[in-house]
Amino acid sequence: MSRPTCAGRTTAAPFGLGSQLSFQFHAEPHARGALNLYANQPGRIDGETRQLGAMYARLVAIALGWVRHDETMAKALAARTEIGQAIGILMERYRLDPDRAFGFLIRTSQTTNVKLHEVAAGVVADTIAKAEKR
Repeated sequence: MSRPTCAGRTTAAPFGLGSQLSFQFHAEPHARGALNLYANQPGRIDGETRQLGAMYARLVAIALGWVRHDETMAKALAARTEIGQAIGILMERYRLDPDRAFGFLIRTSQTTNVKLHEVAAGVVADTIAKAEKR
């Protein structure tokens, strides 16, 4: 009578995999990943290795979270700059004060159902295209 074996052991052992441990991590809001540890012999992943793996997975999650934060902040800064440029263009073009120029962008965004930074980018791009034709 044959002894039952784990499916993972029978399929992974020929490839030199004796032990495996995975740590899932989250870096909110959308970054997710896993840290996988492997050993070539069964039972080689001990308690200390588990603790180090868990600590490393947490550090990776923190690093990913900061990278996402930096990317978000860079995008927000670029959008803010473009909105400011569009306000300046509208002020000059239509002789508006800053509040009215910003209100114009907001109304255009709402009525066209286009994000504010995209409306601003369109105003800036249109102005650049007209300037290049001159």
